Amino acid sequence: MTSLSGRRVKTAGNKRKEKEQYYSHQFRTAAHERYFPSVNVKKVLMERRVGMIPTLAPQFRREVSARGWGNLATYPAPASIPIVKEFYTNAKTLGGEHETYTSYLRGKKISFDADTINTFLGTDWEEERCQYERAMAKGVDYEDVERTLCVPGWHCERSISDVPIHIKRVSLIPLAKYWLTFSQANIHPCSHMSDITTQRAILLYCIFSGREVNLGAVIAEEIKSCARAPRKKLDEAHFSYYCSTKEQATTRPPQQAPRVHRRAPPPAQGPAHEAASFQMRDMYMSLMEARMMALYRGEQELLRTLTSAFPDRSLFHRRSLQPG
Repeated sequence: MTSLSGRRVKTAGNKRKEKEQYYSHQFRTAAHERYFPSVNVKKVLMERRVGMIPTLAPQFRREVSARGWGNLATYPAPASIPIVKEFYTNAKTLGGEHETYTSYLRGKKISFDADTINTFLGTDWEEERCQYERAMAKGVDYEDVERTLCVPGWHCERSISDVPIHIKRVSLIPLAKYWLTFSQANIHPCSHMSDITTQRAILLYCIFSGREVNLGAVIAEEIKSCARAPRKKLDEAHFSYYCSTKEQATTRPPQQAPRVHRRAPPPAQGPAHEAASFQMRDMYMSLMEARMMALYRGEQELLRTLTSAFPDRSLFHRRSLQPG
């Protein structure tokens, strides 16, 4: 636009948005570069894959499909360990910054907020808080949690003041073990898997009781909590699944060199359903045991029915009808 004097007058429409400036190609600020060594010494919790066992757990597959979580059962190529550490370094809020669900990776801004993750998963969420978040805020009936998730006779481990702390893996019903393994691989990655904390037990409880779960918010908060206060191991699975860029997928720095061990290297991992992990074996055996017990109870009930229908015929010995 020009004025009567012939000089060009700048208008709001002519303003171009300035590109956000970063400290370097690797780090958002100098503070993040100084913070990086404390993250670099952390080990990375490598991704674990959980295979589908539709013949033994059809309920699991139906629930995943009904909730639109099918993309959780797919696995991209693993990420580079140095890239993962840079991501969590730049996701950390430093120097009085306003906390956001974004990071910075090799010149690109990476968002990992709930909406971004839900868009990737193909799930729509319009409400502010889901029933899981409300249950976390208000609390739940832990006796009902025990009835839903635990084998009869097993309970939550409690503190001296009778506050629920965690549930041991061995006390879970087979289908709950399946969901626990799936959750520990894709939603709440952790290295300690012999029990489940009450917070994560509430997630399983909400899934089993049909309550709504905003999965994008759950995963976004998990990533943020890891960036906010890094645990002993960083979560590689979440980064490679939700936060990698096309550039990173094509031009990756070399993988972190493994330490030298005297033991022979482990065999190469096979397909997901053949993975020789303790969790998958334990889950598979639990499902098999549950199916065998169901068949046994059905046979016992059939024998009782036949014995009642034909009392004059000694077709079966009474002792054979006693539960084992």
